[in-house]
Amino acid sequence: MAREMKDSGIEWIGKIPANWTLRRLQWCLIEVTEKNDPIKTTQILSLTNKQRIYQR
Repeated sequence: MAREMKDSGIEWIGKIPANWTLRRLQWCLIEVTEKNDPIKTTQILSLTNKQRIYQR
């Protein structure tokens, strides 16, 4: 049985499953401004829309 597909409206994505919805990533994230000082973890991922993605 094949999945029902629909056009995503975005050329490079193409078709997506009909029951999926498209959202901007910014609406799926929660901003956390907690500092890692004193060091609690070494697994840090910093995201910004002005620069690059940094993993420390």
